[in-house]
Amino acid sequence: MKTGTKYMRHYRAYNSRKLLLLTSGLTFFILMILTIGCTEVYVPDLNAGGNILYVEGGITDVAGPHTVNLRYTAGYNDNPEFNPATGARLSIWEDNNYLCDLPEISEGTYQTDSFFRAVRGRSYKLFIETDDGQVYESKPQELPLYNYPLDSVYGLAEYQKIKYYNVFGELIVFNETVNQLYANIPAAPENTYYRFESQLILEHAAGMRAYVTSEYDPLDLYMWNSIFPQDLSVIEVNSQRDYLNKFRLTHALEDNESYSQMKYSYHPAIQARYDLRVRQIIPVNIETDTGNYTIDSIVYGIPVEITEMDYYYGWIIRVHQYSITQDAYTFWTDVKKLEETEGEIFDPISTQLRGNLSCTTDPERPILGLFEVASQIETDAFVNYTSLNGVYLGKLLHDFPEFSDNGWHDTIPPPFWINKVF
Repeated sequence: MKTGTKYMRHYRAYNSRKLLLLTSGLTFFILMILTIGCTEVYVPDLNAGGNILYVEGGITDVAGPHTVNLRYTAGYNDNPEFNPATGARLSIWEDNNYLCDLPEISEGTYQTDSFFRAVRGRSYKLFIETDDGQVYESKPQELPLYNYPLDSVYGLAEYQKIKYYNVFGELIVFNETVNQLYANIPAAPENTYYRFESQLILEHAAGMRAYVTSEYDPLDLYMWNSIFPQDLSVIEVNSQRDYLNKFRLTHALEDNESYSQMKYSYHPAIQARYDLRVRQIIPVNIETDTGNYTIDSIVYGIPVEITEMDYYYGWIIRVHQYSITQDAYTFWTDVKKLEETEGEIFDPISTQLRGNLSCTTDPERPILGLFEVASQIETDAFVNYTSLNGVYLGKLLHDFPEFSDNGWHDTIPPPFWINKVF
């Protein structure tokens, strides 16, 4: 199960910014106090947030394998990477009965087998014993019974403040008009909570030239590229309404300049395939002892080039919808609030996030993260790349086939291809 990676990245990036503000303010404060004449100054330990066990992962009612990652956080002055918690023993219990172990498949990564599938309505707990003898466990989490699919998906043009973290963990903020993707969902019983993860797959086309001779044959090149947004979407469903209207999923950008460059990354693979195609068959005369013969000499390899032409169809949206427990909803809501802060000194910090795990051998020992127990469904949709009077038309896709996250197809569109919604 893929969950929590957003928080794992956010924990380091956010607290690094916050501690930087804290140390800057603290330096000024110390200088001011010394100027006044105070002789005793308290200096906080900036590495106090280090060596805390962080848990990310969980189980769903979809066949596994399901993954739980264990990491130790680092202090502000340490290497910013999370340190894997190796050598731990993990087990899952169902309705207070032992169910299975999670063997360590790589450093700090523990996984069920591919046959594991949680059951709706049953309760699950995670037990962890780390190599230093500490024992942690989660609160019992009942796998939710209800998970209703989306009614519709569409987009609206909105001018927004966009935030994301670059590869260095730095928060980047800019203002841009985006395709804000919304969805509607049916009502559900009280205490129904959803979390959504979206995969955006851009459908775009370009021109291609295949030089069979000195002249070229014009061909169409169809491509699809996946983007995994960092937006976090969690909602609580109110059963007193027929459906929940217009809640945010994620956003897409009309970044023609960046998307145009994607097509050139496919050129080596396209050329490699065309190098295997027959370019020309040339008759060759051969003299032998028994006479003259004409045979065909086959010339392989057709040079290709990609033109500057671009055409954008739209976005295939794969929405992974998790019906989660109230504990998980509380945790993800805290994460959402944390993301909406600007890193000021008195903003909430990551250790204030309310997870569902505790240390039983040392109740005062902090632990971060969440063991998520959720039912999981997927909804596929398509939304146009360009808007019509500020509206990006969309439609749901039923029984949509599986295909690779990225790829290309020449001459004709691939079987799953979706044209614009008119």
